[in-house]
Amino acid sequence: MKTDPLLQVERLCVDYPGRRRQRFRAVDSVDLTVAPGETLGVVGESGSGKSTIAKAILGIAPVTAGTVRFEGSELDPRRVRRRKPITDIQVVFQDPVSSLDPTKTVGYTVAEPLVARLRRERGGTGDVRRQVAEMLDRVGLPENAASRYPAQFSGGQRQRIAIARAFIVRPRLVVCDEAVSALDLSVQAQILNLLTDVQRELGVSYLFISHDLSVIEHVSDRVLVLYRGRVMETGSAASVVQSPQHPYTRVLLAAAPVHDPLRQRQRRELRASYRTEPRRAAPLGDSCPFAHRCRFAVDRCFQERPVLQPTGVDSAVACHRYGELPSDAEDDIPRESRSTTTEGSK
Repeated sequence: MKTDPLLQVERLCVDYPGRRRQRFRAVDSVDLTVAPGETLGVVGESGSGKSTIAKAILGIAPVTAGTVRFEGSELDPRRVRRRKPITDIQVVFQDPVSSLDPTKTVGYTVAEPLVARLRRERGGTGDVRRQVAEMLDRVGLPENAASRYPAQFSGGQRQRIAIARAFIVRPRLVVCDEAVSALDLSVQAQILNLLTDVQRELGVSYLFISHDLSVIEHVSDRVLVLYRGRVMETGSAASVVQSPQHPYTRVLLAAAPVHDPLRQRQRRELRASYRTEPRRAAPLGDSCPFAHRCRFAVDRCFQERPVLQPTGVDSAVACHRYGELPSDAEDDIPRESRSTTTEGSK
C-alpha cells in the first residue's frame, strides 16, 4: 500500500538577482517527494541548485513559483517572514563550526530548539536538561559535553552536536545539506552510520544533499540528479548508480574516487573520454542544460528542452537520446563498491 508523501515539492522555481536587472534561475521546475522513513538523495556538482532547494523547503529563501507541501499542508514559500516555524523539519548543515555558536555551551545549543518548542506548545520548558543529556549520549558524546564549548571538540564531534540539536525535537524530516563533505573519510563513515541508526530508531525521513554520488548511493533509497537547476535523472539508488541513463550521471559516477589505483586510472580515462571541445551553453529554456558538455549531443539537444520520460518503475530521465546511448558494459563504466562503504548503511 502506497503511503502519502511526507514532503512534496512541485514545479519549484527559484530566481536570484543577476546582472543588469536580469534574473538568474537557480532551480527550474523541480518536482520531488519524500515518503515517511525514506531517504531521498539529491546529487549534483557545485552550482546545480541542491542547497537552494533545501533553503526553499526550510523557508530560508523565498521562491519564484511552485508549491511545497509538508504532511499535506502547503507551506507558503513566497512569504518566508510570515511562515510559522515548523520544528518537524530540521537541518544539519555542511560546516559544524559556522552552524554552532562559539559563545554558547553545547547544552545550551542543543536545548535551544527544544525550549522554543515547549514554550510554544505548553508554556513551560519541562525537563530539558535530562532530554539533552540523553540525546548527547545517543549521538556518542561524553557525559560532560553539555558544559563544554564547540571549540573543545573535533570536527566529527561538532557534527554530532549539530545532529543532536536537529533530533532533540524528534523531527519528521531532516535536511542534511552536505552534512559529511567537510569530514575525513573515517569520520564520514561514523556520521553516516549514526544517521542510519537514528533513522532506524526514530523513523525519520532524510533529504540528503551531496556532490558525492558514492555517499548518496549508500544512504539513499532514491536519488535525484540535478544539473543547472534541472532534474536530469531520478530513480532508486541501485538503478541510478548501477545503470545510469543520463550522460551527466555517468560523468558524476566516473568522478567518484575508488581505492584501487588501477580502477582509479580507468575512471580518469573514462572521465577524460566524456570531455568535448568547449561549447557555449545555450539558454536554459531552449536546450538540454548539459548539451554543451555532452559528447553524445546532437542538434536537437541545443534546440529543444528534454522532458523527464519514464524508464521504469519510479525512474525517469531527461535526455533526447535515451535508448540510443551505449549500455554500461559497452561504455565500460566501473560498478565496483564506492570508497565510503559503511557497515550497516543502506
